Amino acid sequence: MTQILNKNEQESLFTVALMAAFADGAKSEVERAELGRISETLASADLNTAALYHRVLLGQANLQQVAASLPSAASRQ
Repeated sequence: MTQILNKNEQESLFTVALMAAFADGAKSEVERAELGRISETLASADLNTAALYHRVLLGQANLQQVAASLPSAASRQ
């Protein structure tokens, strides 16, 4: 998938990655490192990863809504 993602798509993809990393309740250095790599890859100037972490940790992110905000089958995949 080689496409430029807008801010909403970047936020959605990072949110899904966070939710997946936190799903098992374990804290893994491998997952932390991968989340860091993903955030660097997606890093737009105004992507607030701290706010996304906060939303996920407080249970304010809904996977179905986040996935539905991805516009294409390629980005959802």
